[in-house]
This record gives sequence, structure tokens and C-alpha cells, in this order.
Amino acid sequence: SLKRREELAWHQANHDELTGLPNRRQLGEHARRLLSVAMQKRRLAAVLVLDLDGFKEINDLFGHSYGDNLLKRVALRLSGVLRDYDVVARTGGDEFVVLLPEIEQPSIAMVVAEKLIAGASENVEHQGRSLRLHASVGLALFPSDGHDFETLLAAADDAMYAAKAAGKNRYQLAADVVRSPVEPAG
Repeated sequence: SLKRREELAWHQANHDELTGLPNRRQLGEHARRLLSVAMQKRRLAAVLVLDLDGFKEINDLFGHSYGDNLLKRVALRLSGVLRDYDVVARTGGDEFVVLLPEIEQPSIAMVVAEKLIAGASENVEHQGRSLRLHASVGLALFPSDGHDFETLLAAADDAMYAAKAAGKNRYQLAADVVRSPVEPAG
């Protein structure tokens, strides 16, 4: 039916085809809605960027179909850590973004970050080789690290790279990242 085709088209436009998670576009829509609610209710929220450590190596060694199945498993485990109204999206190869609307205090987001890292971690054994998959997470808090999704996402992204630079398999708060001042143009 036409309605079914329209629903399918909407789903494909808004979801990552591999994991079935929301994609970047859908994530942005969720984020704008959830942050406006958080603002009205004067509640905290968090944006977390999670990037898998060691995924490229696993993908290169064992092939893309192995890597795809690994991403599906990770997506399921990440979803399992979260509350019903939290959002996890796959925004790129081995990158996921999590939205935590309406959290009571920042420490809750830190506990979730630790759970996400545990959920993303896996001992990969294949063809006699053993590798460890970890994750690095950057965490930005609303409203202290930014009032709009783009700012929060950029802050969480910077923090994720700082977590990688600090040795991976950990999370980093955006507030603790020393951001280089932007050079004035001209």
C-alpha cells in the first residue's frame, strides 16, 4: 500500500540501515524537541558521543561483514543500557551519539557513560586472533556546555577526542577539555 511505502521511505530516510537506529537527521529532530522540553522544565540533559576504539583494525582484519555484525551487537547493547526515552543514534562508521533528556544531576550522565563503555566493549576472537574492542566517550551537559544541539554535539565530540588522546576506553567531560581558542578570521 502507499501508506506502507511512505512509512518505509520515512524509516529509511531517518534510520541507519545497518543497525536500525536513528540516523544523524532523526537525531537532530529528537534533540531539538527534547532540549526545548528540558529548557521549559529547567532540567538537565546530556549529549554523549561514543566512538569505538580498535574497530577499524577488526574491520580490516576480519572483513566488513564481520564488522557489520559487531556494530549490530554493539548497537543492541548500547540500547539496552538506556531508558525508554533516551535516544541512541548511529551517526557514522563506528560512531554513536546518545541523548539523555531530563537527568536529575550530572553524575547520572557519568554513570551512563561508564555503562555505555562497558556495553561497547567486547573481546573479539576470530580466526585464532584475539582483539579487544573498547570505546571512548565525550560527554556534554545541557545547559552548562551549550544551549543548542550543535554546540553540545561539538563539545561532546571534542571531549571524545580528548578521551582517545588520554588513552581510550574512558569518558571525558566537555567541561574539562581545554579548548583551543578560535583564531579570528582575516
